[in-house]
Amino acid sequence: MKLFLAPASQQFPASTTAPGSNDYGYNTYSTNAYNFYAHNYGGESSSYPHILNQVSGTIHVVAKMPNPNTNPNANSTALMVFAWKNDPSVGTQPPATITNLSVTASGTAPVTCAAPTGVTASNITQTSATITWTPGGTETAWELQYKTASASSWSNSINVTNTPSHNLTGLTAGTQYQVRVRAVCSATETSNWSSVGTFTTTQASVTPPTVTTNNATNVSLNSATLNGAITPGSETITAQGFEWKATTGGTYTAVNATGTTLSYNLTGLTANTGYTFRAFATTASGTTYGAEKTFITTEETCAAPTNVTASNITNTTAEISWTQQGDVTGWDVNYRVAGATSWYSASTTTNPYTLSGLSENTSYEVQVIAHCTNGVTSDPSAIITLTTVGINDYELNSVVV
Repeated sequence: MKLFLAPASQQFPASTTAPGSNDYGYNTYSTNAYNFYAHNYGGESSSYPHILNQVSGTIHVVAKMPNPNTNPNANSTALMVFAWKNDPSVGTQPPATITNLSVTASGTAPVTCAAPTGVTASNITQTSATITWTPGGTETAWELQYKTASASSWSNSINVTNTPSHNLTGLTAGTQYQVRVRAVCSATETSNWSSVGTFTTTQASVTPPTVTTNNATNVSLNSATLNGAITPGSETITAQGFEWKATTGGTYTAVNATGTTLSYNLTGLTANTGYTFRAFATTASGTTYGAEKTFITTEETCAAPTNVTASNITNTTAEISWTQQGDVTGWDVNYRVAGATSWYSASTTTNPYTLSGLSENTSYEVQVIAHCTNGVTSDPSAIITLTTVGINDYELNSVVV
């Protein structure tokens, strides 16, 4: 008996004649026949290893043979052939039987719908990417799936035909994605999934806010109004306002200001001192500053008295009065003989004030200086001139008729 696999199209009709060409007795199928001799099942001889010569008894054979088809695949069919003849040289033989036949497929079947390879992404932008791959065979249809790298399931599926390429759109900027492809070879057959490809969309371009620092206004002895403006960019502003410091030796301190037109009243400053400030806006990408601006607080001032006049002039006295400017604690009334280089000074807290001890018939120059409540002394007022009366004029004016 000979056991072998042959293509399903091959026929092996029973025959009562001697073996001929293409029959089992020749070696046409010996390469696919089971080697009984090599597996110790009593093959006839090493010259005929595929022939099992059994006169009587029972033999249990486990035979493993290759697929006989020229281009085998998972759908191949084959013909299992049991061919034998009786040997008349040993007398009449009983009929042969084959029982308990079972067939088990083993090994890895050739893949008929291969998975695509080389899945790559190109032309990556903030919201799109072009996915390409190499077909596994001659297929012209594929299923593409993609998801964010953090997602647990493949929820996005796209059918692609004709060209092994697809442009994904609607993606999120700055996000890592995974993608895979499988071939659709027929309505009922698909390949395994390809290896997973990864790509990351580009970050969204950031437009920073525009920040402008404007000049300070309402500058006084100890306060000033800081001004600026902000035009928002592409990111949310999380903090905004001004930073300020003393120009000499200071460090910046931040104060908040709301709106797109910024304004902040800065108080507690020192008179006659230089300050530097700048507007700012902070986003996730950092802080944007406007240009630095400076201002100087005003000095402590004390206005000089005005409208200084002299009245009730005698030969030795004169009454001086003036108009007060601002809050004062007192005045100095300065006087001198006209043309002299030095002044006499009389301090007073009253207005008017009478000068005494003057010389008769003499011209005097008079000015008034104020002492303000802020501790500052004013400049002198404008100088006025008065002339005391002579003794003869005084006596003449005093005659009683």
